[in-house]
Amino acid sequence: MQPGLEDGKATKQALTSGTRQHPDDPAQLSEPQYAGTTSEGGSKAAEALMAADPNLDALIPAGGGGDPLQGAIAAVERAGKTQDIDIVSTDFLPDLGDRLENGSMAGESGGHYCDPLIAFMMVYNAIKGNYTGFAGNFEDVSFPYLYVSSAEDYQAYEKYFVDQLPYTSDELVEMSNLDLSALKEAARRIFLLKMQHHVQGISSKD
Repeated sequence: MQPGLEDGKATKQALTSGTRQHPDDPAQLSEPQYAGTTSEGGSKAAEALMAADPNLDALIPAGGGGDPLQGAIAAVERAGKTQDIDIVSTDFLPDLGDRLENGSMAGESGGHYCDPLIAFMMVYNAIKGNYTGFAGNFEDVSFPYLYVSSAEDYQAYEKYFVDQLPYTSDELVEMSNLDLSALKEAARRIFLLKMQHHVQGISSKD
């Protein structure tokens, strides 16, 4: 959520550094904010927002679980406001479980790393001839994100999606024989079913 210019244009220097210039007037920080693409950019953005609003209680850094998020977390930690400002974002951090436990993250959506497998299955099944009448069409496959908001949530996710493969061999073989409509349904429900059957406390977000 890097502060941006009123006209929405970034300077050459700002583009080079991965950040946008922010106005000197803190009141303008209420305008739409833009994420810096570097850790330093994310850190400066968070610092500017905290300075502009002492009562700030939440941040949603854009750009996934990369540098902007890491910079924002570091800035909030330096300010001693970890327990006062909830930070949420997308794409699970490697140490997300620890961050949820110590409060430096309030929640994160992600856990969708299996979607490339669905794309592979679509190509594989098309080559096998499982699909007909799809030439020239745009096919959209909905794949759920997971949302975790506690260390317990992440431990459950880790158990069923990290420590073991999310798809069994039998499920992979089954998907290789599905038509396009059935594969779309398999992609939509695979996480939902596993969550319902194995994991309590994690909600799925489409």
